[in-house]
Amino acid sequence: MLFRSFGATVAWCFASMFPKYVRGLVMLNGFPPPKYHGFIRRLARTGFLRGLARKQVATKIYGPEALKLGFPDPGKAPAEIAALLNDPPPARIEAILDIYLSGEEAAPPPDVPALVFFGEADRVPLVDRRAGQRFGRTLGNGRFFQLPGAGHLPQVDKPSDVLRELRSFLKR
Repeated sequence: MLFRSFGATVAWCFASMFPKYVRGLVMLNGFPPPKYHGFIRRLARTGFLRGLARKQVATKIYGPEALKLGFPDPGKAPAEIAALLNDPPPARIEAILDIYLSGEEAAPPPDVPALVFFGEADRVPLVDRRAGQRFGRTLGNGRFFQLPGAGHLPQVDKPSDVLRELRSFLKR
C-alpha cells in the first residue's frame, strides 16, 4: 500500500487492523492517527473548540497557509493542489475533523514492513520534520527516510530519490 499525507493515516489504520492483507506500507509525509484523550475529543466535537479546530485545519493543514508551509517553493506546487489549498471545500474540512475527533482509539503501529518518506522542508503541522522523526521511531518494522530539500510532496520534489528507495524496499 502506498499513501501520502492524511491518506497515509487511513492506510496506517487499515494495516494495523488487517495486517494479513498488507505486505508492506509506504507512507509519504504521512502520520499516525492523532491520539487525543476521549474528553478532549468529545469537547472538541462541537461548539467553540470545534470552531478553533476548524480554523486550524482550514488554514494551516488544509488551506492557503499549508501551501507555504508544505512546499519549499510554493510556485512549483501542482496547480490542482494549489487550487484546492487556496479554496478548500468546507465539507472536506468537516470530514477531516470528524475523523480526527471520532470516538475511536488511535490504531497502534502496524506490524508490517513499512517505508516512511518525509520531506525535510515540510512545515505543515502534524507532518513537519520533527513529527516525521518521532513517527519514524514508532515503527518497529519500518524504515524512515528523510529527503533534504523536499516538501510535502517528496515524490514531486525528489522523484528519483523516492523511486530509488521504493525499489530497494520492494526488493525485500
